Amino acid sequence: MHKLTDDDAHTPAEREELLAKMSAVSHAFYAQATRAGVHAFIEFCGLMNEFIQVCHRAHQAGLDFTMANTHTGIELPFEVYNAEYLAEKLNCIYGPALISNEKAREAFIATMFEGRFKLAPTPAAPARSYEDGVRDGLERAAEMVDDCADDAEDGVSLVGLASAIRELVPVAAEEQPTTPPARDAFHRHLDACSRCREQPFNLCLAGLTLLKAAAQHTD
Repeated sequence: MHKLTDDDAHTPAEREELLAKMSAVSHAFYAQATRAGVHAFIEFCGLMNEFIQVCHRAHQAGLDFTMANTHTGIELPFEVYNAEYLAEKLNCIYGPALISNEKAREAFIATMFEGRFKLAPTPAAPARSYEDGVRDGLERAAEMVDDCADDAEDGVSLVGLASAIRELVPVAAEEQPTTPPARDAFHRHLDACSRCREQPFNLCLAGLTLLKAAAQHTD
């Protein structure tokens, strides 16, 4: 395990600069990944953005996130929702292969947790449709807007945005509507864009454009 010295430490200003560089790399990757058009490949942008958000929270708490890794033993301030999001992205990329290949799955768990844990099979959960995932994602976005509306100066417009987002959610699950391409594109963007996910009241230009396009296909 690497022992840290004073030479390894970064000042708050240096950490701010590193966070900005990390975000720039993520944005550049997203632009190129979407051109490649491989959904699982784009999910890596979500992993990067979530890591950046955790590092930002560590920075705000006065922690030097730059040396937090398995080699130093330094932990990042992961919350339950961070772990859930991480698992969701990894499941999209690797889940089907790891579920079907027992040896690969055991090797993944053994290496990931240094042999401390083993998987215990459980009854299979009911399959969730893709529409369910879209519905949950949009509802989470609307809830985030609601949380921000109370503290924002322009709370009325935020409430309106929350209502617009909720209009994208199918009224009844039993209807099982076909997901329009525009709504599908907004959902993918929301997964990958940390700004739109963390600041739903301040969407980036691409996110705002996709949201408006999706809203036109709610009928």
